[in-house]
Formats: sequence, structure tokens, C-alpha cells
Amino acid sequence: MTKTLRTHLAVAALLLSPMAANADLIGTEVGCEITPTPFWVCDAATNTVGPGAEFELELPQSPDNFGLSVDISSNSITIANIENNAFGLGANELLTLTFVGDVLGVSNFVASNVSDISIAAISFVDNALTIDINSGATWSVGGFVSFDLDVAVDVPEAGTFALLSLGLLGMGLSRRRKQA
Repeated sequence: MTKTLRTHLAVAALLLSPMAANADLIGTEVGCEITPTPFWVCDAATNTVGPGAEFELELPQSPDNFGLSVDISSNSITIANIENNAFGLGANELLTLTFVGDVLGVSNFVASNVSDISIAAISFVDNALTIDINSGATWSVGGFVSFDLDVAVDVPEAGTFALLSLGLLGMGLSRRRKQA
């Protein structure tokens, strides 16, 4: 088998294999839910990822100011205490965010001025990411939790077809050059 034929077969195998890509979350819709209710609530059920915080978590029945912001960027999430006081959560609060693609993993977890919270507080199944924001944590003034997120989306079939067409065109041109 010649080197050119092996190269062409490798390109064809790559083009015909199922493809997925890490999603850039900017411009995608994300859902927000916090349980149990009626304690904490998301200020919106869904939002489009863009600049600034996508959601604020509020405790509407409290006379004190308690609140967390949820800021989602192209591939990371930051949850921050947006009030000028420290507070602890105490009703087993679970924040669930839903994405357009499947959540593959989280990494680079950082907690600053938030006690008793770790990457173990995060779980994911399919397109849902759940964060135990209670877990005995105390959120100090300026406290935040941040982590990177891997979400996969399927590459559209039209893109796969275009790549296959380009590969076949390249193989044809290479063969034509060889014959000339």
C-alpha cells in the first residue's frame, strides 16, 4: 500500500466517522431551576448565553438581601455572591442548568471565599448540570465558585457532507496531478 493511498484512506475514515465538537455556549439557550421551591428561585426559567450574568438566584421572602449570580461564558460557569453580606444556605438547594448539548465534564474548579464546597457538589447527566449550592457552604462577601464546562454538540450533517466533499475533491486533484 502506497503512502498516498494510506493518506487518502485515513482522510476518508476521518471524514466518515461520527463527529462531535465542544460547544461554544455563547448564543445558546440555557435553562435554570432551583429546588426545593419556594425558597430560592431563578429570576428567569431560560436565558441566552451572552455578556453578563444569565441568572440571579433570589430568596424573595427574606427581608435580608441574599443573592447569587450565575454567569455562563463560552465554556465556563461562575456563581458569585452579589450581596454585601455573608450567608449560608440551608434548605438543600440544588441548582440545575440545562444545555443544548450533553454535558461531558467539569474541570478547573475554583472556590474563593465559599466554605465547604468542592467539585464533588457538581453532577451531570445528559444535558443537565446540577450543583449542590447548599452542601453546608457559607458564601462570604465577594465569594464565588468557578469551573470549566465541556458540552458536546453534534456536528450538523451538512457540515459532515461538506467535509467529505472537500476530501474527495482533494483526492481527485491529487490523483490528477500525479497523472499529469
